[in-house]
Amino acid sequence: MRKRVLNVLIILFLLFLACQNNNLTGNQEIDEIGENGDGGGPRPFRLEQISPNPFSGSALIKFSVDKDLFINLRISGDNTLIPVLNEVRETGVHYVVFDPPAAMANGDYRCILEQVGEGTVDIMIMKLRR
Repeated sequence: MRKRVLNVLIILFLLFLACQNNNLTGNQEIDEIGENGDGGGPRPFRLEQISPNPFSGSALIKFSVDKDLFINLRISGDNTLIPVLNEVRETGVHYVVFDPPAAMANGDYRCILEQVGEGTVDIMIMKLRR
C-alpha cells in the first residue's frame, strides 16, 4: 500500500512538472500536429511521452488529439495485451496513469495508440524494470 501511494505521488509530481514545462492547465487545443513516418500527412493524434521510462511502478502516458476521436490505447508485449483506454477523447492533451499488473514481467513493451476504425497508429516503447 505504501509503495502504491508513493508511486501515485511520483506520478502527480511528474504531471505537475509536465504542466509547468508545457504551460498546460488541462486539456488544450493543439496548434501543430506532426507528420506520419511515411509522409502520409498530418496525424490526428500522437503519443507524446511516457515517464518515467524505464518504469518500475506506475507510468504516466501523455498523448494528444487534434479533434474528437475514438481511440484505443493498449500495452503489448510477448504474450501480453493490456487494454488501457477504448473511448472517445476530446481535442487536447491527455494523461493516463498505467499501473502494470503484478504478473507483468520485466521487459520492453509497445504502447500503442490507435484511431479506432481508421487503422492509424502511433507506437512508443516502454521499459518495465522492477
